[in-house]
Amino acid sequence: MEVGGQGAEEPVSPAHGGVGPGADGRAGWQQQEYGDWLLGRSEATRRAYLGDLESFCRWAGRTGCTAPGGVDRIVLRRYLAYLSTRGYARATVARKAAALRTYFDWCRRRGLVGEDPSRRLSSPGAGGRLPAVLSRRELEVLLESRDAGARARPRARPAGSRGGGRGAAQDALAAAYDLRDDAVLELLYAAGLRVSELCGLDGAGVDLRARAVTVMGKGAKERRVPVHARCAEALRRWLAEGRPVVAAPDSPAEAVFLNRRSLRLGPRDVRRIVDRRSPVPTHPHALRHSMATHLLDGGADLRVVQELLGRSEATRRAYLGDLESFCRWAGRTGCTGPGGVDRIVLRRYLAYLSTRGYARATVARKAAALRTYFDWCRRRGLVGEDPSRRLS
Repeated sequence: MEVGGQGAEEPVSPAHGGVGPGADGRAGWQQQEYGDWLLGRSEATRRAYLGDLESFCRWAGRTGCTAPGGVDRIVLRRYLAYLSTRGYARATVARKAAALRTYFDWCRRRGLVGEDPSRRLSSPGAGGRLPAVLSRRELEVLLESRDAGARARPRARPAGSRGGGRGAAQDALAAAYDLRDDAVLELLYAAGLRVSELCGLDGAGVDLRARAVTVMGKGAKERRVPVHARCAEALRRWLAEGRPVVAAPDSPAEAVFLNRRSLRLGPRDVRRIVDRRSPVPTHPHALRHSMATHLLDGGADLRVVQELLGRSEATRRAYLGDLESFCRWAGRTGCTGPGGVDRIVLRRYLAYLSTRGYARATVARKAAALRTYFDWCRRRGLVGEDPSRRLS
C-alpha cells in the first residue's frame, strides 16, 4: 500500500516490537505481546500492523493517551481524519484502520479494555478495483526478451583490451540480473505467486525435476505449485549461471532471489523489475491476476485456480455464502440470473444490507465477493458488461 506524498512516518523496528518513545510506553500498550500474537500472520502483515500501531501510539501519546484503556471511538476517528489530512492514500488509511481493529479486538480479549472502541470503526474504502489483466501480447513483450539474442551472455573481452577485466565483470553482472528478471517474471505469471511468496522463496522449495515450487502463503500456509517447462528452465539458468555471479559472502544462502546488494529480493525490487520490462504501466500482482484470468478463459475449473492461487477454504466458503445470500435476495426482486443484474440492483442490495444492521466490514466483504463473481461472469460470457465495476 502506498502512502501519499505527505505524512511520512518514522521507520518501524519490528525486532523490538515496540512503540512510543521508550520502554514505559511500550509496556503500557503491550506491543511486544501483541507482536508475538501476530506471529501467526504473514511477516509482511505483521510488520505493517506493528508499524501502524507504532504510528498510532506516537500520535495518541501526544494527545495524552498512554495505554489502550484511554482510547475511545472518538479518538480513533480523529486519528483517521488526521491521516486523511496528511495526504495518506485511502488504501493506506483503510489498512491502518484494519490494524487498529485487530489490535483493539486483541486488547478486549486480553482484558486490557472493557469495550472495543474500534468496533464498527469505518474507514475510506480502497476502491475495490481488481488488478488490470495484461493481454497476451503484453505478456509476450514482458516475457519474450529471455529468448532474444540480447539476453545471451556477452562474450569476454580480449585479455589485452583496455578495461577488459572491469568491463567483463560488469557484463557478467548485467547478464546475471537478466537471468534473475526472467525467472522472477516467469514465476509471477506461471505460478501466480504473490510478491511476498516469491521474495520468501528458498532453495529448498524449488524442485526443478518435478517442475514445482513450494511457497509459504498467507497465514503461514504452505502450498506446492506446478510450473511449466519454460519457467523451470528460467529458474535453472538463474540458479546455475546467474545467482553465483550476484551472490556475496554475506548473501543469505537459502534465498533463491537476490537483489543488487546481494541480499534477499524485496517487494520494491520486484516492482522495479516489472516496471523495466512491462510495455504498459502495471503492478506485479497483475501477473497473478492475469494468470488466473487466462486459465479461466481457457476453461480451467474455478476451484482448481483457487487452489493454485492459495485462496483459503475460509475465503471460498465466505464468498460462496455471500453469493448465495445475494441470489436469494435478487430472486425476490425477479432476477434469476447474472444477466438480469445491473449496477442499480447491486447498489440497492448493499443499501439493504446496511439497513439490516450489517457491519461496514461485512458489507465491504460481500461487495468484494460480488465483484469477484461478476468479473468471473464477464470472462465466462455470462454478462456483457460487469455491473460491479467500480462498485463502492
